[in-house]
Amino acid sequence: MASDFGRVLPRGELTARVAVIGDYPSQGDAAVGTAFSDKRGSALIAHLRALGIADSDVYMDCAIRRTLRRDESENSRKIHAIVDAGDGVENLAVMPNLKAVLLLGEAALYAVTGWKGIANWHGSVMNRGDFARRSPLCNRVLVVPCFHPRDVLGNPQ
Repeated sequence: MASDFGRVLPRGELTARVAVIGDYPSQGDAAVGTAFSDKRGSALIAHLRALGIADSDVYMDCAIRRTLRRDESENSRKIHAIVDAGDGVENLAVMPNLKAVLLLGEAALYAVTGWKGIANWHGSVMNRGDFARRSPLCNRVLVVPCFHPRDVLGNPQ
């Protein structure tokens, strides 16, 4: 049974133009209590700044807002079941200025689009014809699925 241990809150304002949705928080995020607050999150934020995206234009959240046990994080079927139980992407639908959503990882892809297989979608720009199950917001924004930073960056120093 899952507990509320390791729960995190979103980072940023609902008026942001860009949303970054990750799978689930790291232990570092959980220690601070905010999504994307560990070293990997800091590296991602630095990259967004380098692209000219202001902090005030970025909203960051997790599809699953709690840390996962090892048996959950290594099993995509369990991750999909946790996402189906509802957790973290409801705010996307009420973001009036939202223009783009960056989905980082399998749970984020599934939570927003209903599709599985991040490796199949990584780097693509999804349009409304690609999905319809989860959210009508995707009819008005660009959605770009990518691998999660933990899978790409490892542990930046």
